[in-house]
Amino acid sequence: MLAEIRDAYGVSKATIRHSPDGDLVLYCADSGYAVMMQIGEHVREYRRWTTVAAADVPRLVDDPATLLEAIREAVVVPDDGDPHANGSAKIESRFAEWLRAHAVPFTSTSEDYEG
Repeated sequence: MLAEIRDAYGVSKATIRHSPDGDLVLYCADSGYAVMMQIGEHVREYRRWTTVAAADVPRLVDDPATLLEAIREAVVVPDDGDPHANGSAKIESRFAEWLRAHAVPFTSTSEDYEG
């Protein structure tokens, strides 16, 4: 888990993992009152995936053992008093910026989960 924020407005979380085929996937989800008010009362969770193809993952770091540490350093900021500094949308944005800085292609998808 890169970050998880729970407050009166809902939950915001971001995780990173390797898929079974070796792709690197950042999964972000927001749920609760804020999502229902921004997207629609029928939406329970707003989910997003940012995916780097397995063939491009080695371009991110020299040592594969340091990949998750490098991602955490790039996308998670120190606590500066802003409770939403590491909300999933901000982590997602920082991740995309980091990938662009490394000239690594990625895809993004999203869904409104009505569960």
